[in-house]
Amino acid sequence: MEQEDLHSLLMHLSNLSRQVTNLTAHCRSLGLENSRLKATIRSSSLLQKTAFSNNESPTTTVSQLLSDCLAREEMLSSEVGSLSKSHHSNNNPPPPPIDYYASIYTENVRLRTALKSSQQNSSKQKNLICKLRSKVDDNISSVLLCKKLKDENHALAEKLSSEIKIRKQLQQDFNNARIEHSNQKSSLSSDIKSLSLKLSEETRSKKAQSRKYAMYVEKITRSFEIIKSRNEFLEKLGNNHMQLGMLRSLGEEGSLGGRSRRSGGSGGSGEDF
Repeated sequence: MEQEDLHSLLMHLSNLSRQVTNLTAHCRSLGLENSRLKATIRSSSLLQKTAFSNNESPTTTVSQLLSDCLAREEMLSSEVGSLSKSHHSNNNPPPPPIDYYASIYTENVRLRTALKSSQQNSSKQKNLICKLRSKVDDNISSVLLCKKLKDENHALAEKLSSEIKIRKQLQQDFNNARIEHSNQKSSLSSDIKSLSLKLSEETRSKKAQSRKYAMYVEKITRSFEIIKSRNEFLEKLGNNHMQLGMLRSLGEEGSLGGRSRRSGGSGGSGEDF
């Protein structure tokens, strides 16, 4: 079970490292895209600066260009009005040549074109800035996600290290327990051998005692049989003695009766002697 958990943790760590690598590549591509957009904005700003005249400041804004264009148009209209007024009076100097007005008109057209291109460039720049902001936001979110994954990777690495320490401790405990078990097994085997020897000795002694008891029982049985046979013999002897006594008593009684009968027939005195 612990090996399966460690294997799953290693697989998760490998997946996280792969995700971190992908996010790093994505962040690198976003940085390249950011640099490209900055270069595009810089080139567009350079194009915008080169569209202006040499007398204008390179940091001229669109509103300044528009006010300059309107001022030039007002100057042109005022000059046209003064030209129409001086046309009716003979004291004024002659009007400037037509090339002057053509140059002013051309300058006005150039300024309008520059203003339109500047507006277009500013809208493009706004779009590029919006895209750049979105890319930067994506980059920030990717960096935050990468940091989060890095923190998770660090936490999982710490957890894995703690699990490895616990596994090493458990392995050490298992090895110690196995050594202790082997020692206990050897001690138990020696105890079992000694107990088996003692048991065999006790068994032999008990067998010897049982043989002795069997001999004693056999002797006692023989003694009982001898006593029984003697008792039977004595009983028979007693019976025979009793029968012999009875026969003797009967014989004595018979002998006394014969004598009395003999004495009565001869003398008639009635005495035995």
